[in-house]
Amino acid sequence: MSNIEQLPYVIELLDDSSPAIRDAVLKELSSYGSDLSCVLDQMVSPPDSLVRQKIQDLLAGYTPSDQQKIWLGWLNEKCEYQQLEKAMIFLSEYQNGFQKKYDISIILSHISDDFLSECNDVNLFELAHYLFQSDRMKGVSEDYYNPQNSDLGYALTEQKGLPVTLAIILMLVGYRVGVEIHGLNVPGHFVASGMWKNKSYVIDCYNEGEIISEDSFINVHSSGSVKANSMRFKANTNVIVSRVLKNISIAYEKTGDTSRSRQAVDFLKELCQR
Repeated sequence: MSNIEQLPYVIELLDDSSPAIRDAVLKELSSYGSDLSCVLDQMVSPPDSLVRQKIQDLLAGYTPSDQQKIWLGWLNEKCEYQQLEKAMIFLSEYQNGFQKKYDISIILSHISDDFLSECNDVNLFELAHYLFQSDRMKGVSEDYYNPQNSDLGYALTEQKGLPVTLAIILMLVGYRVGVEIHGLNVPGHFVASGMWKNKSYVIDCYNEGEIISEDSFINVHSSGSVKANSMRFKANTNVIVSRVLKNISIAYEKTGDTSRSRQAVDFLKELCQR
């Protein structure tokens, strides 16, 4: 790790136009890894929000070697729900860099504990109602392509998100309370599915947790065999994470952050090669 006493001089070079200088600044700042935010706070004159944003912009799209090594580490988990949670934690930390870190697992556990304390009957319907029909979570209606909408930590904190992000929340809370829920990756949309009284239902998390029979849903959104399409739409962890990465890439591309967009594509390529 670099010397904190040198940081003020490094920060003064943030606006230098020389590629060599910018590379040196990037190397110096990135050497602090996840400790950078704390190190900046410890400076005699901590940088203001504008300077911190410049640092974040410089680091955007840069994946340190230690992050490269741990990407796809979540595949080592035996449980798909744990795989999904770890993948989303990684992507949240990637998106936020040093500026903010969400305690995703803790937040999910708090939601699960609150649900169990308030509901007498733990089932798919009750959980969907608790999360999406009581203003706890909702589909984002404005600024849809904001990259933060694909960040699980942001979605949990702001209580809003994209269809796939909300479905992931339902799945991970369901895992904690003993309700098995899966993802359905349908064209142009993403929903969740689960069983209740030996019948399969679809939960449209983005549309206030609307619940309909899976057969009826698939009939509306596809043609041909309901059974065949049901199997085709089933989304394992790799499919879900791929969907999130595509959303992240598109969102950053639309905001002009091509560096991060390309990095999301690189993550996706690595995943597809496994």
